[in-house]
Parts: sequence; C-alpha cells; structure tokens
Amino acid sequence: MLLSNLHIDELLENMNILEIVIKNLKKLAMYMQIIR
Repeated sequence: MLLSNLHIDELLENMNILEIVIKNLKKLAMYMQIIR
C-alpha cells in the first residue's frame, strides 16, 4: 500500500490544524475558569 506525498502532506496539515484547535480550546477552557 503506497501513499502519495500529497496525501502525507495533507495528513500533516490536518494534524497541524487539529493541534492549533486543541491549543485554542485549552486557552478557552482556562479563560472560562477565570470568568467563574
């Protein structure tokens, strides 16, 4: 089973986006705790 480079790049890009989303969710969670 061979993966094209394009597919791998796409996968890495999606993982980076996911990482950014998770970081932002953590920041949001901290912010919500401060409000309370």
